[in-house]
Amino acid sequence: QLFEAGRTMFVGMDRMERLKGVPLKLLAFERFLENNEEYSKKVVLHQIGMSVRARPQDYEQTTAEVRALVKRINERFGDPQEPVVIYDEREESQLPLKDRLGLLSVADVLLSTTVRDGLNRWPFEYVLAQSQQQGPGSEYVESRPPGIMILSDFTSCTRVLHGALHVNPWQIDQVANQILRSVMMSAEERMDRFKMDVDYVTLNTTATWCRRCLQDLKNVQKDKNHKMYVTTGLALTTRVNAMDAGFNALDIGQVVTKYRSSKKRLILLDYGGTIYSDEVQKDNIAHFAVATSVAKRDKPTDETIQILTDLAANPLNLVYVMSGKEKRDLVEALGQIPGLGLAAEAGYCYRHPKNNAWEKLVHGDDQSWKHVCRAVMEVYMERTHGVYLQESQSAMVWQFRDADPDFAHLQSKELEDQLKVLLRGNLSLEVIRGADYIEVRPSGISKGHFVSYLLHRMSDKPPDFCICIGDDASDEGCYPAVKNFKLEINRRASCFTATVGKKPSAAESYLNDISHAIDLLGMMNKKVPVRSVSSNAISQKPARSSRLESLDSIEEQQDPELASFKMDSVPVPPMNKSVSMPAFPISSTRRHSSSATLSQYMSQFPSELTPYEDDDDEEQIWF
Repeated sequence: QLFEAGRTMFVGMDRMERLKGVPLKLLAFERFLENNEEYSKKVVLHQIGMSVRARPQDYEQTTAEVRALVKRINERFGDPQEPVVIYDEREESQLPLKDRLGLLSVADVLLSTTVRDGLNRWPFEYVLAQSQQQGPGSEYVESRPPGIMILSDFTSCTRVLHGALHVNPWQIDQVANQILRSVMMSAEERMDRFKMDVDYVTLNTTATWCRRCLQDLKNVQKDKNHKMYVTTGLALTTRVNAMDAGFNALDIGQVVTKYRSSKKRLILLDYGGTIYSDEVQKDNIAHFAVATSVAKRDKPTDETIQILTDLAANPLNLVYVMSGKEKRDLVEALGQIPGLGLAAEAGYCYRHPKNNAWEKLVHGDDQSWKHVCRAVMEVYMERTHGVYLQESQSAMVWQFRDADPDFAHLQSKELEDQLKVLLRGNLSLEVIRGADYIEVRPSGISKGHFVSYLLHRMSDKPPDFCICIGDDASDEGCYPAVKNFKLEINRRASCFTATVGKKPSAAESYLNDISHAIDLLGMMNKKVPVRSVSSNAISQKPARSSRLESLDSIEEQQDPELASFKMDSVPVPPMNKSVSMPAFPISSTRRHSSSATLSQYMSQFPSELTPYEDDDDEEQIWF
């Protein structure tokens, strides 16, 4: 009847719950009538509300608000014979598809102001219903332009239905203006908007989606590279990490054997997380204190300092320690070791062994870009509580590890975009996003670039032994550089790459933890026979000091019996995680076999042991 009367009909179909935004829709429609009273007799809103019994309190409150608004609008702008808002409440089962399509086919505008919505299929049904009015057989009915949709920005279908008018339901005036625009829209614009949506809806049907899923499954090829999978995390943070099947623990015996037989050695070590446990990275307050120069980092242990000193003192060794920390931090920790090469700020500045002069990986001292980056970063720092800046010789860092995670992530994304636009013409700078920081630094600065530069510099007299050990993502570029060195420069070289901790990595193998890496370096200094021991076979924490002292004392005694025995003919005794301990002859000791009963077991011990007599003369208890 409304269709035949020539009134512009708005249709809304929503469940009666607060997230659907039905009260906001009625308020916007009332605002439209207030601003355009001449349309009160030309438009009508047919709102269908479907009952939601699952949340009775929400349903009753929403229904009461809707009924009150409908009554108020009709009293102001309508009359009992011709209401301006028709409210029809039904059960969802009472609105089958054929009834929905009938209503949607005659609707001029579909109005949806949901506040939060997932999959809403009714806009797609509206497009299909309208397409039947424009398809075959339309010449037998009265010609009319296709309908238009007004959809909320907070429903998922707005991402694909670009022909609809998009609104923010919380902005009542904006929705009212779009209602007026839909009423006054020309037939040509309606048809253009309709064509934008009808092709997508008709082509992307449920059957098409199913066929694509089956085709994708059919196209999946079996992975020929078998992977090892490790699950980490808990609940929502659970992740499955895949590693190559050949990713095994570093063979300590093989490393030491190749080390001792080589004539020129290159040892590349990461600092924090590899040979030094950086507790500052785990504590936000300590990190802020160090970043603002209020406090200083702890230094490595005396044992680590001594091992690095011994390695650097060997004339056959070239030892480099690489770090992302500033030069002053690295000098304070390891600068006193003679003959040790250092690379600070991811290789931006470095010094070679036996040379105290510092050099730069990238030439040029233009620091004017820092003033521009600092000005932009400070603006976003003032907006975001908990953010602070870190400035080094090579980089500017916007650190948001102490800020609110969600808000800081949004601000960091906006800052990243601003910096990229600002530095678009400067090819010598790059913007890097980390887990909790945004960094601007010169291009070509990384540990991988430094290792490549170092190996290229040694190409005239390449080393025949190279080992590279790291622990995190910043070290991943070093491992391919070492592999390329072996393939392109010296195929006979013994090269080893390892990461600390078993995790996906470009390294060929892994070490269990920092103490294991220190054990390996300490073992390379010792002149004792070594069995081929894999770190995979070591499960307990090393007890290094007592083991190494016993080895030194045995070596000094020069026991002829020890010198004459063959290592491979003697089984290795059980031991803790000490990789520097050789195989010793096992003294003949009596082994007590386990027995099925307590009496059989105790009969193996000397007869001097006597049972404890209980006062109650019950079962005897052995201590």
